[in-house]
Amino acid sequence: MFMESDWQHTERRINILLLSYWEDLRGDREMPNEDDLEPDKLGFLWQNCFLIQVRDIAQGRDYNFTYLGERIIQAYREGMLSEHNKAIISPHASHMSEHYEKVLSTRRPVVQDGQFTSPDGGLIRYRQSFLPLANAEGEIDAIFGGMCFTYE
Repeated sequence: MFMESDWQHTERRINILLLSYWEDLRGDREMPNEDDLEPDKLGFLWQNCFLIQVRDIAQGRDYNFTYLGERIIQAYREGMLSEHNKAIISPHASHMSEHYEKVLSTRRPVVQDGQFTSPDGGLIRYRQSFLPLANAEGEIDAIFGGMCFTYE
């Protein structure tokens, strides 16, 4: 069973931590559902997480944040992350639709890491993950994920 105390001092990579949590929630099902999420079990990591609702509409899919962790929000407040940089999560969920579509088509987690130059010229390295959540009918209706970053 996933316990914060088991990993908080041994593993630092958000992708591995969240995938382990997702696998634990999943059990013998194809994927967990949104109701399975327990932010308290994630402890400090919850600040780096996000939750996106997936909606089918007549013209295609729509993606909206229903939760955005405090560390991500703070990074935007401090100007460290630019909503114009398409490499990372933005306050506007739709710009990452290529990653969401991959989660929806494969029905599997997607992980990404990389780096970019911030608006003030500093180097930002990041890791993020996108983990599918299904409703009772097995349709993906949400994407749970997280990101972490370092500024150099």
